[in-house]
Amino acid sequence: MIDLFAAGWGEGWWRVRGAFWVSDGRRLWAPGRPARVWRVEGVHQVLADDAGLRVLAASEHRPDPAGVLRPVGPGRAVYGGAESWVADGYVYHRSGGVTRAVDRSGPGERTWIGGGGVVVVEGPDGVRVGLPGRTPTLLAAEAAGLRLAEDGAAVAFVGPEGAERVALSGGARTTLVGLPVTDRLQWRDGALWSGRVRFGSVVQEASAARLGHLLAGPAGRVWDLVAARAVTAPGTVLPGATAVVGDGFVTVDGETGRGHFVGPGGVRDPFVLPLDPDDVVAGIVVADGAAWAVTALGEGFRWTGAGWSPGNAPRIPRPRPAELETPAGPFADAAQWRSPDGSTWVWNHGGWLVRFVA
Repeated sequence: MIDLFAAGWGEGWWRVRGAFWVSDGRRLWAPGRPARVWRVEGVHQVLADDAGLRVLAASEHRPDPAGVLRPVGPGRAVYGGAESWVADGYVYHRSGGVTRAVDRSGPGERTWIGGGGVVVVEGPDGVRVGLPGRTPTLLAAEAAGLRLAEDGAAVAFVGPEGAERVALSGGARTTLVGLPVTDRLQWRDGALWSGRVRFGSVVQEASAARLGHLLAGPAGRVWDLVAARAVTAPGTVLPGATAVVGDGFVTVDGETGRGHFVGPGGVRDPFVLPLDPDDVVAGIVVADGAAWAVTALGEGFRWTGAGWSPGNAPRIPRPRPAELETPAGPFADAAQWRSPDGSTWVWNHGGWLVRFVA
């Protein structure tokens, strides 16, 4: 059995009929749902239809759908009596009994059909997008993190001018704050946001540190790996750097320098590091019984138990990232711990926490 307890930043997040799905680049997960994982790479979009869930992906790799996911691939979209699909490098549209080709993929381009029958073409010359039955036109010469609305009404992406959302009918553009997760959700400050509403219970990125059976990090919380539950609220472990100190954890936001201690009594001893405006916290090093916050510019701050004081920064160790083989496939830059009940926990600094039970 595979249980996903927390999911961090991945290649794509989708919100389908009120539920979240996420791909870490190698697998497709359903956080908070019955334990399941599908091995599938290059997921473009997860959609819901009358048959269940459909996955649009870049490859023709087909995971075991277990009766829930339909086979993946460039996709065939049916909407309002019309239909669009990709075959042999062409995009076809059928409506009113008439089938015609509306586009052809050029060298190095990948074409797929998204929500509502929208055609998306990604290639070396940028991203082209077209409403159903229309030839795709240039959306942006550079577009990363493309996120298409479930109904095909809009697309969000990161372009040369930053993140933005574009309505495909009319072309209205809206500037976004944070990285697009869906067309309406953004990732900022290590969490998911919709406008001013934070989805803290869904995902929270944070660096990880383990103290015995207690793990700080995934979902921004401290976890009891024996009891298999979180013991602190979301946001008590911050995105940036976290380390074991005494009977708890020191955690600091890498960008703001704000942090605190998390221990058996909860959160205490808040602080703010006097960071240079161009500096960030690169890590926390525990040496000679003290914790040191080390910045990217080489500044050092020593934990005294009542705050931080400047000092000579120790060197941050740079261990080689480990890739662990698991029943769900390999996990990059991950660590693991075996619980007394025989289950194995795997996590990384991106906010992922998974349990494997034999």
